[in-house]
Amino acid sequence: MRYALHGLVVESELSLDAPEAEGNPDLRVVLGDTIGHSEEAPPGRVLSERHHGEMHMWLVEQEAPTRAWRFRYSGMGDVGFDPGTGVITAHPVEESDPGIVSLLVAGSVLAHILGSRGEAVLHAAAVERHGRALAIAGPSGSGKSTIAALLCATGASMLTDDALRVGVDGTTVPRCYPGSDVLRLRSAAEPLASAFPDSPPTRTADGRVGLKRPRPPGSTLPLAAIVVPRPSRDATQLSVERLPGPDALHELLRCPRVGGWVAPDPSVSYLDAAAKLAEAVPAYRATVPWGPPFEPGLAEALLAATGLAETRRGAARHRLEPMS
Repeated sequence: MRYALHGLVVESELSLDAPEAEGNPDLRVVLGDTIGHSEEAPPGRVLSERHHGEMHMWLVEQEAPTRAWRFRYSGMGDVGFDPGTGVITAHPVEESDPGIVSLLVAGSVLAHILGSRGEAVLHAAAVERHGRALAIAGPSGSGKSTIAALLCATGASMLTDDALRVGVDGTTVPRCYPGSDVLRLRSAAEPLASAFPDSPPTRTADGRVGLKRPRPPGSTLPLAAIVVPRPSRDATQLSVERLPGPDALHELLRCPRVGGWVAPDPSVSYLDAAAKLAEAVPAYRATVPWGPPFEPGLAEALLAATGLAETRRGAARHRLEPMS
């Protein structure tokens, strides 16, 4: 199968959460042998590493002449990448679900590859409304996919979940590339699945609720706004504040899809892109009364506050309280 992901055509032996694509592939994914579990970095020069609880990730560059990459995700598998041929080889851990490696390839692996090429990839979900994109950016567990689901339930179209490639060249409006077409909701947000009778929920390899959603036509969309959510069980009203440039940059620097780069060039490229985004695109901090259940009209009010609602903008705005 060939898939359209982040502006790339990816030919893959593994099923990926993305629409089918035509054209010559930019990258190829093949399924290699299974491997045993390892809690150590593979040999080579470390380019990136992250450690979160019992989860460990390393990306190393192996010796010349190939300078091939090797990703290791503890307990899940290894992924090799040959920059010369564009071939990605997945090696699941023995007796594990290959679907886990599919998620890693479509998310972390492609984000690393794009980052190494100087592309900006945000840790964000995104939706389309009236031909423009709204990015919902933040670290893991900040409610990105849940808010994207709320917006899709009120008429927005899904653009991506988890990883958003943004083209920033400093001369044109930043543009978003479509990514995954499956919303992956944590178990607490599972009641939202009932809002999509046309999309039977599935269970993803990482134990979340998957909702496959149609993507809008076109290869890219202009990025109209970025919202950084702050879920709150105590808040009773949606509160939205536009961030000044320095605060917007601070928030964006917390939201790369790939953290832990040891190699300097990708980090410098992301810093440059974040600075351009903070200058070119309005960014908002939103304190969101958290559910489920969610207050009726919440999604519409958020669209209005970020400038993506065409109608009843004033009616929605009057319910918003400025942040202190």
